[in-house]
Formats: sequence, C-alpha cells, structure tokens
Amino acid sequence: RDAAVARGDLLKQRMQAERAEAVSAVARGEELARQLAAVSVSKQAAEDSCADLQDQLGAMSEAKEVACVRGENLEQSIAAAVAEKDMAVARGDKLADTVESLTAEKLAATSRSDELASQLQRRTEAAVANAHDLQSRLHAVTAREEATVAHTEELQQQLQAQSAEAAEL
Repeated sequence: RDAAVARGDLLKQRMQAERAEAVSAVARGEELARQLAAVSVSKQAAEDSCADLQDQLGAMSEAKEVACVRGENLEQSIAAAVAEKDMAVARGDKLADTVESLTAEKLAATSRSDELASQLQRRTEAAVANAHDLQSRLHAVTAREEATVAHTEELQQQLQAQSAEAAEL
C-alpha cells in the first residue's frame, strides 16, 4: 500500500514536471507564433518593398531573395516549435492519464487493503472465539475424564471388596 502511494506521488511529481515543461513549450510556441506574425508582416513588407525597388532598381532583387529565404527559415523554425509544443502537450496529457490511472489503482489497492484488514480482523476474532470454545470443551473433557478415573477407582475398590468377601465365603 505504501509503495503504491509512493509510486502515485512520484508519478504526480513527474506529471507536474512534464506539465511545467509543456507550459514552457507552449510559451515558447506562442512567442514563436508572435515572431512568425511579425516576420510574416515583415516578409510582406519586404516583398512589397522589393517589388517597388525592383521596378526602380534591378540591383535590389538579390536583397529581396535574401529576405524571403530568411522568412521561410523562420516559418520552418516556428512550425518546428509548434510541433514541439504539440508533442509536449500530448506528453502532458498522457502523463495526466497515467497519474489518473495510478490514482485509481492506488485507491483500489487502498480499498483492497482495508477489506483484507477487515477480513483479517474478523478471522482473528473468529479464531479467538474458536480457541475459547475449544478451551471450554477441553476443560469439560478433562472434568469428565477425572470423573471417569474417580469412578473407575471406586469400582475397583468395590470389586476388590467383593473379591475379598467372596474369598471369605
């Protein structure tokens, strides 16, 4: 029972650590999402500027390509962070389910332990009552045995007396 309680407490601590990690991952994901929004706005502005500058200056085409690549790289980084966040949330949910299952198992073990303790108490009480009953019976048998021995001795004395009378006759 104590081991089940300790296991439950340990898993609860692990779940809390995983939840904290999940919250941290969510915060990172949200920050990256904000960055993505900012980058998307920046990317669009850069593309607009590049188009205007391309019309005016062909040399700005290379700068536009660099900005687009950076935006795509940031989008990929944000997508990876969102995937990491989703995995952390899934791990947290799985740990919550595990803790819930272990808590139910702990409660069942506690209930079974209480039931077994109750059965043991009843059996102990029955065994004590049975022992008292057997002791009473033993005393009764011993008393009957002593009475039988006394009666046998009395009969032997009577037989000896009758044998002596018969011998005199």
